[in-house]
Amino acid sequence: FVEVRGRAAHAHVGGYHSVTQRKRRILRKTVEAYLRQLRGDPPSWRFDIVEIAWKKHGEAEVRHHPQAKL
Repeated sequence: FVEVRGRAAHAHVGGYHSVTQRKRRILRKTVEAYLRQLRGDPPSWRFDIVEIAWKKHGEAEVRHHPQAKL
């Protein structure tokens, strides 16, 4: 599972930190509901956050945060 957040490079709060506890709780419930619908347990799963910091002229810096805590 992945949450992608885009922000201006000069934003006060980066994409990773913009995923609040409330949002994480909603995502956790969504993941749990999805996993309950599967036949059997998946062998493994993880939750990642990808943040995109948009710079001038359309350039971007992408940061990947694997296995973020929900």
